[in-house]
Amino acid sequence: MFEYIKLQNFRNYISEIFEFKKGINLIIGPNGSGKTNLLESIYTIANLKSFRTKLQNLINYESDKFIISTEHNNQQRTFIFNKELKQKQYYINQHKVSLNKQNLIPIVLFEPNFFNLNLISNEQKRNFIDNLITQINPSYTKTLNQYKKTLVQRNKLLKTPVKNTELFPWNIKISQLAQEIINNRTNTIKDINKLLSKKYTIFSKNLDKITLRYNSPIDLNNYSLNLLEKFEINIHKEKTIGYTLFGPHKDDIDFLFNNQITKNFLSQGENRSIVLSLKLVEKDIIEDKTNKLPIFLFDDVFSELDGNRRSTILKQINSNQTFITTTEVDLVVNNLNNEFNIIPLNKNL
Repeated sequence: MFEYIKLQNFRNYISEIFEFKKGINLIIGPNGSGKTNLLESIYTIANLKSFRTKLQNLINYESDKFIISTEHNNQQRTFIFNKELKQKQYYINQHKVSLNKQNLIPIVLFEPNFFNLNLISNEQKRNFIDNLITQINPSYTKTLNQYKKTLVQRNKLLKTPVKNTELFPWNIKISQLAQEIINNRTNTIKDINKLLSKKYTIFSKNLDKITLRYNSPIDLNNYSLNLLEKFEINIHKEKTIGYTLFGPHKDDIDFLFNNQITKNFLSQGENRSIVLSLKLVEKDIIEDKTNKLPIFLFDDVFSELDGNRRSTILKQINSNQTFITTTEVDLVVNNLNNEFNIIPLNKNL
């Protein structure tokens, strides 16, 4: 668990410290008081990135760097980002550690933008799967970054009068990285599908079948070879438009409700129940693969839930440290049986 968090020049916090408790921590305040900013700081020290924007946008406008410090499981952690130097520094117990090798703190995040499956984008769905994989396998971040850099380079070449022979080594590299990504994504979706319908029953009290399906124009059997063939067939079209048309960055993930794609027909209640179920599956997979209890972050979503769903989700995560932002304390408190910690905010921090 997090014992406290200290913020320096992070968003609207110039110099603030907040103490936390085990169990439920309620972050309460009016709109504009910094509730989501505080939640974002917890996410940032845990994952060394924001769930909303680039790191440079987290720095208070009067400063050139932010510092986040915390104690988590008896480890002192500090994360510093300097905008001018474009430099990230991470310390555990005052020792500087590699950003690629340190142990991230697992987080399960509930945010309003992911609460309607009819509206979320293909990119949001891909990011959800990729973020889950990263939490259980931090080295996956390196694969994603290599793929993105290779994709950028290939797109640059496509905008020039490049010869096919010059493009071929980049095709090989991007297809190899793509195969790693696909293997991770499809295996994770299999793990999700083993649990998802059972979790859905907790909220809906029925036996509907909920599954995820990886959707790609590339045959998933030997993805890398099939992607190379797509590149070869579509090379003239890609050169004309100047970017890569196929690969993991273009794939989609379908949500199936009783074997039918969910888009545009789910009720609000079904939407809510599927998303909550998906987050409980995320929790179980993280705990199973890492032997760690993830931290739960609820960013102003309790107002979207009815009393039954609020009570049910809180019962399912009673062993996890949890942070909930809300403007209406009664929405949460009325569904709590255990002790909780209140963190009051006001507009003038």
